Amino acid sequence: MPKALVSYYSRTGNTKKMAARIAEVLESQGLEVDLKTVEDTAPADLLGYDCIVLGSPTYYGTMAWELKKLLDESVKFHGKLRGKVGGGFHLLGQHRRRQRDDGPRYPPSAPHSRHGRPGGPPVRPLRPGLDRPAR
Repeated sequence: MPKALVSYYSRTGNTKKMAARIAEVLESQGLEVDLKTVEDTAPADLLGYDCIVLGSPTYYGTMAWELKKLLDESVKFHGKLRGKVGGGFHLLGQHRRRQRDDGPRYPPSAPHSRHGRPGGPPVRPLRPGLDRPAR
């Protein structure tokens, strides 16, 4: 039976919930799944799995440093990871409290992306009550 690793970093528990759900789905597809935090995952552990799924919250447009550290340390196994199935997921938190119809909405990363800086392309607001951009 193929083995899968779902390794995640979670500070508030939301990424942990998503990782557990992904592990459930992989198990339902017939894989033997280990669910671990990145702190409990050594770079050498990656060699023992056929499928590797890594997850993290998004901080300032990138992954948590704990996951980045695991990936940086796994470079020594670069050629040995060839042929494995890999995947990743990330979660963006909603840090603003807004009413559903109180004006334009911007991506959560807007203050940290080129879209949030003067001179960047405009971000089209969503129409109140709908989840698609106005035209």
